[in-house]
Amino acid sequence: MLYDYFWSRNENQKGYLFKIGSGIVWGGIGIVLILTPWHFVPGIFFDTRSIMLSIAALFFGSIPGITAMIIIGAYRIFAGGAGAAMGTTVVFTSVTIGLLWWYFRPDWRRKNYLLELAAMGITVHLVMLGCTFLLPDEVRWNTIENIALPVILIYPLATVLLGILMLNQAENWENRKALNISEERWHFALEGPGDGVWDWNPQTNEIFYSKQ
Repeated sequence: MLYDYFWSRNENQKGYLFKIGSGIVWGGIGIVLILTPWHFVPGIFFDTRSIMLSIAALFFGSIPGITAMIIIGAYRIFAGGAGAAMGTTVVFTSVTIGLLWWYFRPDWRRKNYLLELAAMGITVHLVMLGCTFLLPDEVRWNTIENIALPVILIYPLATVLLGILMLNQAENWENRKALNISEERWHFALEGPGDGVWDWNPQTNEIFYSKQ
């Protein structure tokens, strides 16, 4: 909904302040995700911010992505705990990979977008799994054993699903915009000559006509 109502509908107003504002909104969403995590052990918790951040960077671009990264990264450092280094690094890598996809693969939507989303999701979360080596020695391997399968299987799938949702929202908005343009052209075509138009439904015997 954020992409549909806050971004797609304001395509002509995307100045720096607007983009920073978008990043602040994403940053707020990320903080909410951090506040509702899966606690592994005290100080080490996991959430879906990697999914959200990579998709936000892919769809919204550099300024919103970096703004969200700064906000969420700063909050994760403030939250502290044994997983702070890993958590902050995951924030940075998730946005970075999303931006790399956004910059180097600008036509990803026109190609096999499912494969593109899956490849990005797998890349993001393989890197996330690698970041577990920033955890303290006493919890590192136990953490890897417990999160490896969800991170490699579920998180990339969730990335694909969120990406599809964003694409559908964008497509719906483009269709509505095209319909409005078509209706305006039809209106001008009718108003121009002043001839009007009428239509008869033989099944119901109803007649529709314009005011001309």
